[in-house]
Amino acid sequence: MTSIASRSSSSGSTHHTASDTDDKGTEESIELPNDLIEFNWLPPEQDIDFQSFLDNMDLSMGHDDTLNSTEAFTGSISDLLADIPTDLEVISDFYLAEEGTGPEKDMSILRSDTNVTNQVAVGDTVPSPPVSINLDARSDMPEQAQALLRYYKTHIESAPTCIQSSRWKSPWKLLFLPCAFETFAELSLLGGTSHTRSAILCALLSHSAFQLHKSGSNSQSDYWHNLGVKHRDRAQKHLRSAVETEASDSEQTKYKELLMAFIAMAMISIYQGNRIARIFLLDAERLIRVRGLAEENPELIRVLHHVYTYLRVIAEGIYALDDGSNDSEQAEAFPQVPESGSFRISEDLLNMGLDPGVEKNSKVGYGDIHLQVQGRWKETLHSRIHGIPESLMTLLSQTISLANEKNRLETRARCDPKLAADLKHHIKTLEERIWTWSSSSEVSMILTGDVSFCTKGPNLVCHPRNQAMISAIHRALIIYFYRQVHDVSAMILQDVVRQALEHLESCISEMINSDDFALSLAWAAFICAREAISPDLQNRARHIISITDSRGVYFTSRPAMEVISSLWAKRQAVGGIDLGGSVQASDIPCSV
Repeated sequence: MTSIASRSSSSGSTHHTASDTDDKGTEESIELPNDLIEFNWLPPEQDIDFQSFLDNMDLSMGHDDTLNSTEAFTGSISDLLADIPTDLEVISDFYLAEEGTGPEKDMSILRSDTNVTNQVAVGDTVPSPPVSINLDARSDMPEQAQALLRYYKTHIESAPTCIQSSRWKSPWKLLFLPCAFETFAELSLLGGTSHTRSAILCALLSHSAFQLHKSGSNSQSDYWHNLGVKHRDRAQKHLRSAVETEASDSEQTKYKELLMAFIAMAMISIYQGNRIARIFLLDAERLIRVRGLAEENPELIRVLHHVYTYLRVIAEGIYALDDGSNDSEQAEAFPQVPESGSFRISEDLLNMGLDPGVEKNSKVGYGDIHLQVQGRWKETLHSRIHGIPESLMTLLSQTISLANEKNRLETRARCDPKLAADLKHHIKTLEERIWTWSSSSEVSMILTGDVSFCTKGPNLVCHPRNQAMISAIHRALIIYFYRQVHDVSAMILQDVVRQALEHLESCISEMINSDDFALSLAWAAFICAREAISPDLQNRARHIISITDSRGVYFTSRPAMEVISSLWAKRQAVGGIDLGGSVQASDIPCSV
């Protein structure tokens, strides 16, 4: 098979269109119903340009992925995607259309048609595998595109009415779905579209197919899983080509769509395990740092930055706890990604960024994409998109970065009295901030701190179900801090585990089906279940984890229940001895 790079270069054009074919060239489908304020967050313009960014964005991070916003990238563009495994290539090759232009697309008819699904329940719109009839087959259209788009549209609009009435529109509905519809129209009317848009469309089709596979509402689970894999692989190949042929375009629209493609790929890669999802998140970070950290970004781009932050923080909060039992099966396909990423606190940042009362200026607010600094920022969107106050997300991010670097810092502190004192003070201060954090006070400050919350409608954080989710995440953070930072016995934390499970029980069934809440709920459930010891708490945790697994939401290399059950069994095998918060399940002896 001719490589993507060679075919792209042979076209002799800086703009390409792309379209999909299946193995037979046709598609079968069926019609369906104070110091930090001055910190330089932006990379120096003279040190980094976009071409150097392209020369280092490899989509697989086969080398050290420690990211420094002030470090210039080096490398060769020929090495961009060299580590992407061949077994993740698309099942059939895709067609590179000739360069061309087309008129502006009028989406009013398509949007009018798709609005019909608003009136239909999710269960009534589950598509069926293709039969002999071929209603909308086009050689350039992804398989079952129409059916999967309809299902996806219904899926993201199926959040409970009580939640919908008190929240801002989901980014997946605000940005991703319209882009998918426009891409579908371009393929239908013009026969091709950009690689970036094709990647977004195929990623959403893959996500939709995986949801059908997990739904259990039909008897064709294997078909939908295989189709999801097929669309995922196509999306990945289109993204490779987009990086090579389209990413250097300086237009803001191109930046937005490329970032959307990375985020969409990270989302569907959850079904492969956390290490793969992080590949796309790491490259998304590089893209943001090089092209996205301008102040006063348009709101839609800021929405994407918030979605990236949310995905990255949650992913990092699970990554170190995954037992990695399936890594040997993926070792050849994906080189090991260093555990640190950029989520490790540096010595010079100890005891900085820990004042929740400081007012963040726009430079810090826009540049702090990993939430390393506590404080108030009036432009934050976290509470409106994912229902989590930025202050809580910041505490979680700071705890994760501390836990990732704690062992190295403690080792160095043995020979450095100043570092030892700084580390001790940092841990103590962060602990106080976690304990004094209050959901009710934060919600009150959110609602009174910005008049736009009053003018743009009810805020999501006010909803009782969402407040239960916030409380569950806060309790899970307490558990995570004491296990990963202080390494206290899990027995001491059982009451906190119980509280977290109670909060999860009151909200998870209603909120798990939304892509905007599912990952944070799954993280809290995993942290609590991992430390449940008594049979009663384990039974309650098992029920909650079964809900997240059935939704297909886990960052671990195996379904979360398998990882948790293995940990419980090995803990029981050593007589219920506490295993330590930093011990992975695969490191635990099976017998005394």
